[in-house]
Amino acid sequence: YVNVPFLRGLGLCELEGEFARLASLAGWAVGGRGDVREKRRVGMMAKRILDLGRVAWLREALGLADANLSEYIGKEVTPENIAIIAGEVPR
Repeated sequence: YVNVPFLRGLGLCELEGEFARLASLAGWAVGGRGDVREKRRVGMMAKRILDLGRVAWLREALGLADANLSEYIGKEVTPENIAIIAGEVPR
C-alpha cells in the first residue's frame, strides 16, 4: 500500500498490526455468506478509505491532479464497481 501516511492522518494505522486489520476489514466488502450486511458495509468503508489514500498518493506523489474514483458499473452487477482513474502528468 502506497500511502500509509494518509491513513495515519486519519488517525488509522498508527500501531503495529492496524494496517493488516484495516486490509482484512476491506475483504469483508465482497466475502461472507448469509446475513452479513453490516460486515459488508464496514468492508466497503474500509475499501473506500484505502482507495482514497491511493487517489491522494497519485495526486501528491505523481502530480495526477485529476485522479479520482469512478463507478464503472452498478453495484447489482458487482460490489467491485469502483476504478481509480487518472490522466497524464502535467508538463
